[in-house]
Amino acid sequence: MDNTIKTIKACANGAVYRIRIVYDDVTGSPGELWDNVATLNCFHGRSDIGDRHDHRHDDFDGWDDFGRHLEEGHGAVHLRPVMLTAHGAMRLYLGTERRCQFDSGRVGWMYATRERYAEAYGEEWADFPEQRERLEKAYKVELENWDSYMNGWVYGYVIEKLDASNGEWDEEESCHGHYGEFTEEEALAFLNEYIGKVA
Repeated sequence: MDNTIKTIKACANGAVYRIRIVYDDVTGSPGELWDNVATLNCFHGRSDIGDRHDHRHDDFDGWDDFGRHLEEGHGAVHLRPVMLTAHGAMRLYLGTERRCQFDSGRVGWMYATRERYAEAYGEEWADFPEQRERLEKAYKVELENWDSYMNGWVYGYVIEKLDASNGEWDEEESCHGHYGEFTEEEALAFLNEYIGKVA
């Protein structure tokens, strides 16, 4: 199956190149690929959302009980509630406000640990306002990556060169795992950079 979204061609020194922007349906989740600051523990009946965990929603007496378990049993700090809006695309956000009356609801908690915070920022967690603000920014970026992953907004590119002897395209270079929007301008920049190295 061809997963190409867009193809852009360019010529250099008598050779023809193209870059194909493709859907990346094999890249793992943000929790598997990166050293995120936060852990995202969620429960959802129809979708796997967040980091893998062994918790069961039925084991807890509500969200507060689950939150206490994460603090006491997993060393969670700066615990933040996570909501999901599933109206067309699925969107995760921090807080408890329902953004859509029928299509949004609570799905879990996002948190850091003292150890993970120290690894990421080189200082001990002391619950200072600037530390909380730093984590809030990190959480929002990480939730955007989870959104991209859940909705299939993960892309790659493949650079190919035309073999004039047989009319076939030969793969020269590829890169996958671009989360979020991947524009034609970015693709053309990658293609021009590649041509500049080989032409």
